[in-house]
Amino acid sequence: FLDINPDTRIHEYSDLDAAVDLKQQMLDVCPEDHDLRSKVKQGLAVSLYWRYKQRSNTQDLDRLVILALSNVSFTGTDPELHQNILLLLKATLRSRLELVGVLDNLAESIRFAQELIELTSPESPMRLEALTQLSCALDLRFQQSGDPVDINKCIDVDKEALALAEGDDREDPLNNLVYSL
Repeated sequence: FLDINPDTRIHEYSDLDAAVDLKQQMLDVCPEDHDLRSKVKQGLAVSLYWRYKQRSNTQDLDRLVILALSNVSFTGTDPELHQNILLLLKATLRSRLELVGVLDNLAESIRFAQELIELTSPESPMRLEALTQLSCALDLRFQQSGDPVDINKCIDVDKEALALAEGDDREDPLNNLVYSL
């Protein structure tokens, strides 16, 4: 769901601002126990994600992390929505780590990638993406901490990703495995 290019729907910064404002208004009036509240939060989170991608505003990134974290526990009854929120969190926390160096974000990103892997079937393309991202996050944590547990787990994840990948999709897992070894 993050692969949607917002430029096909939102052409001006003001349009993206309006989307964020309208989705926030929807969230403000949506009762806490309403069935659609998680979807409204997801919509707002995606708009904040794209606005952050366009402008690199750390306030949008911080708001996005808080919003997505608050939503992750409420999406358990909708597996697809839960997977999408986990994917968004993984990407967001990784971006936040790269931007501000908050190591707790890396641990959270790893945790959400692991949860996403557990929720996806081996046939799902989302599983390969989650494995690849988990590998990168584990490698980054190994580089920072030097803990051999991380690099060993990284190698195992790379091997699993490589076993799942076919054709051109094998390039990233193969490069990750070679790098990890």
